Amino acid sequence: MLFNYLKTSLRSLLKHRLLTTINLVGLIVGITASMIIAVYAHHILTFDLFHARADQVYMVYKERVTPNGVQPTYDTWIPLRRQLQMDYPQIGAATRLAPLDGSVIVDNEVFEEGFQFVDPSFFEIFDFPLIHGNTEAPFSDPNSVVLSKELAIRLFGQENAVGERLSIRESFLEFEKDYIVTGILEDYPSNTSVEPSMVFPIESIPDFQNYADYWDGSFLFTYILLPEKGDRGQLEAAFPALVEKIWDERTRNNTNLKLLPLAEVYDTMVGDVDNAYLMSYIGLALLVIAVFNFMNLSTAKAIDRAKEIGVRKVLGAFTSSIRVQFLIETIVVTVIATMVSAGLVVLLLQPINELLEMEMSLTLIPSLHLAVGTVVFALLLGILAASYPAFYLSNIKLNELVKSKKGGQSASKARNAMVVLQFAISTTMIIATLGINRQIGFMVNTSMGFDKERIVLNASVADFETEEIGETRIKAFKDHIRNTAGVSDMTVSRHIPAQWTRSFLFARPQGWEGDPMRMRYTYMDAQFFDAFEIPLLEGDGFLPDHNGHQRETVIVNEAALAAFGWEDIQDKVVMIGNNQLRVVGLVKDFNFESLREEVAPTLMMHRTADHAVHQYISFKTPLSSSAKILAQLEEQWSSLGAQTALEYNFLDDQVARLYQDEMRLLSLTKWFTILAVFIAALGLYGLSIFVIERKRREICIRKVMGASLVELWLLITKKFVALYLIAFLVGATGAYFFLTQWLENFAFRSNISVGVFIVALLAMLAMIVTTISYKTIHAGRVNPVTYLRDE
Repeated sequence: MLFNYLKTSLRSLLKHRLLTTINLVGLIVGITASMIIAVYAHHILTFDLFHARADQVYMVYKERVTPNGVQPTYDTWIPLRRQLQMDYPQIGAATRLAPLDGSVIVDNEVFEEGFQFVDPSFFEIFDFPLIHGNTEAPFSDPNSVVLSKELAIRLFGQENAVGERLSIRESFLEFEKDYIVTGILEDYPSNTSVEPSMVFPIESIPDFQNYADYWDGSFLFTYILLPEKGDRGQLEAAFPALVEKIWDERTRNNTNLKLLPLAEVYDTMVGDVDNAYLMSYIGLALLVIAVFNFMNLSTAKAIDRAKEIGVRKVLGAFTSSIRVQFLIETIVVTVIATMVSAGLVVLLLQPINELLEMEMSLTLIPSLHLAVGTVVFALLLGILAASYPAFYLSNIKLNELVKSKKGGQSASKARNAMVVLQFAISTTMIIATLGINRQIGFMVNTSMGFDKERIVLNASVADFETEEIGETRIKAFKDHIRNTAGVSDMTVSRHIPAQWTRSFLFARPQGWEGDPMRMRYTYMDAQFFDAFEIPLLEGDGFLPDHNGHQRETVIVNEAALAAFGWEDIQDKVVMIGNNQLRVVGLVKDFNFESLREEVAPTLMMHRTADHAVHQYISFKTPLSSSAKILAQLEEQWSSLGAQTALEYNFLDDQVARLYQDEMRLLSLTKWFTILAVFIAALGLYGLSIFVIERKRREICIRKVMGASLVELWLLITKKFVALYLIAFLVGATGAYFFLTQWLENFAFRSNISVGVFIVALLAMLAMIVTTISYKTIHAGRVNPVTYLRDE
C-alpha cells in the first residue's frame, strides 16, 4: 500500500506540473532562507559556548557609580586575580588576559599582530587544546609562546613551528623580547570572544612583578571559574567587603564588582544578540509563508480532486488511508525541497559570509545533529503542510464531496485567512526594512559635528626601531606631509572621531565635594578643532603649538559642561587628582562614536604636534589626487626606516563602519524581505490560476453578455486587493510596534515616517496586480467557446 501511495503521489505531482513547480520553488526558497538564518542565529546564540564549562566561567568587571550614572568598565587590576583566589576559596581557577599589540619579528621580517598575555590557568578555564607541544604545560619555558595554527603557517610556513624563535616589540607597555614557540593550538570555532592567536605567559612581561600590588590602574581582563552557577549571586554579595578592604569605604560606595557570565559577553562587548532573535522570527515568517503557499495550492488542488476522494470512499477507502495519501504526497515534495535547500546552503554560505563579513560554518553544528535535524525537519514540515488537506478534507462526508459545497466554502475561508497572513508578514517585513534603512541613512548622513572628508594615517614612534629614532623620524614625516602639495588642514592627535579608544580618568570641578567623575580624555595639537571644523562655543582655545604643551589647560565639550553643573567656563578649573587644569575652551558636542550612543563628557588636552603621545595624523586632500599623495607618503614612510607598512583610511569610511551591525541587519532583512515577497507572489500566481479555473464559466458568460476586459480583470483582482488591505492594517500595526522598540536602542534616531507605510502599500499592490494580471487578461481574451463547449 505504501508503494501504491507513493506511486499515486508521484503521478499526481507530475500531472499538475505547474503547481508542483510553484510549490517546490516556493518551499526551496523558504527553506533555504530559513536554514541560512538558523545557521546565523546558531552562530550568535552559541557564542563562547563550545567551552566545556562555559556556564561556570565569568568575567569580573567593575561598575563606577558617578553623578552621571553607573558606568560599567571591563578592564581590571593586575593583583585582582590573586586577591580573589585568596579571599574566596570557592573560585576554582582564575586567569588574567591582557590583549596588547605590536610587531612580531621573524628572520628580520616584521608583522603587525595582536598578543594575548595570560596565566597558565587560561588553558584550564578555556578549551583551546594543542595539536603540537605539551598539552599539560603549554608554557614549558618562562619565555614561551603558543601560536594558532593559522599564525604558525603565516609566520613560519609550517604548522608545527614548535622550537622556532621570534621577537616581539610591544607598543603599550613598550618592551622588546625574544620568545620560543612551545605549542600550536588546534583550530577553534570562529564564534568566540576570546581569540588566542599568539599567547604569552603574563609573567614574562619585563618588570611585571613590580606591579603585583598595583591597584591604581587597570588594563587587563580577569576570568574566573566557579564550581556551580548558583555561586554567582553569593560571590557578588561578598564583593563590597573586598573593595573596602583593598581601598576604603568611599571607594566601596562608588565601585561595584560584578560577574558577567561568559554566555553574555557577546551581547555586552561584541554584538547584539537581539539581531539573532529578530532574524529567527524572520526565518520563521519565511517558513510560514512558504508552508501556507503549499497548503493553499494543495487545498485548491485537493478540492478539484473531490471526485477522486469520493470514488475512493465509495470503493471502501478508510479516512486514514486518504490522509496517508495526502501526507505521502506532501512529504515527497518537502523532502525533495529540503534536500535541495541543504545543498544550496552549503553552496551559498561562503558568499553570504563575505557579504556579512562573518565566519559562519556548518562545522559548528555536530554532523549527526545536522543530519538528523534535517530529516526530522523535512518530515515535520511535510506533516504540517499536509495537515489541512489531509485531516480536514478526508473527513468531509461523501454527499458534500460530490456537491463540492462545504469543502469548497470552508477551504476558501481557510485560503483567504492564509493569504491575509502571508500578505501581513510580507508587509511587516517591507516596512521594517524601509524603517531600518531610513535609520541607517539618518546615522550615516547626519552631521556628527565634525568634518568627515579627511584621510587618517596611523603612525607613531612605536613603528620604528627605538623610541628615540621614532621621535626624530615621525617629526620628519609630519614635516614632509605639511610640505606635500595638495595637503591641507593637517592635525595630529591621540584619538580621532570613529577611532576613539576608551581612555578614562577621574576629574572633578574645583570646589566639588563629592566623588570625582570618570570621564573620557584625549590629547591633540592646537589645530585639531579648526581642522575638523568643530566649533568653539566659548573661550580662546589652545595657544599655538610653539607655546609648549600647555599642561595646565583643558577644553571641555558640552556634555562635560552639563556633567559638572556649569553654565559657562568663565574662571572654571578642572581637578585631576591634585593637578589644576584651567578651562580655556568649550566645544560643541561631536559624536566620536556612533549615533547609537549619547555624547560622553570628554576632557581634551593639548600636546604639541611632535609629542610621542599622538598616534593619528589626519589631513584633507582633493579626492582626485588622494591616490597619488598616499603613494608618495607610503614611499616616504618606507624610506624613513619604518618597520611596519603605513596604515591609512578615509574617515568617512571609518564612520560608516561604526554601523557594521546595523548594516549587516539591513542587508539580511533586505534580502529576506525580497524572498518573502517573491514567495508570496509565487503562491499568489498559483492561486490566481486556481481561482480563474474555478471562475472560467462565469468569465465566459460575462464576456458573452458584453463584459469588457477591464471588468473581467476587476472581477478577479478586487478580491485579492480587498484581502491585502486587511493584511496591510495587520502588517503595518506590527511593523510600527517593531520599529518603535528597535529605535529605542539609538540615542539619535529618525522618526517613523508615513512614507515607509505608503511605499510598502504601493509596492505590495503593484506586486499583487502584476502577478495576477497576466493570467486574468489571458483568460479574458480566450474565446468563450473554448471553455463552454464542454459544459
